[in-house]
Amino acid sequence: MAWSLGLCSEAFNLMTHSQITQQDIEDLTLALLYLNAWRYVFKKDNMPPGDLTVWKGHDFDTLDALNEKEFIVSNYKNKSLNITDEGERKAQEIIRRLLGKEFTVTAEVKM
Repeated sequence: MAWSLGLCSEAFNLMTHSQITQQDIEDLTLALLYLNAWRYVFKKDNMPPGDLTVWKGHDFDTLDALNEKEFIVSNYKNKSLNITDEGERKAQEIIRRLLGKEFTVTAEVKM
């Protein structure tokens, strides 16, 4: 996805490897998750309507850290995870900071 690649390239071009912290990795991962998320329109598998959902595909240690900070809700049984309201706010803040743009998830899956 062009957004994802652009976000990573831009962010990492601004820093040398020694300057990249675990927090930077968590911020970028949360932003990438958010940029690829969708909302369920109807209830499915006990998830309330409107949850932001995204496929897992990132480092599990980083996902665990985001889960501990309550930015995402994830368990090892599911192939997808949910972004919390706080995670959505944080992701939007990161995207504004890195890209200087506003972004809101508009993709929907009707169930």
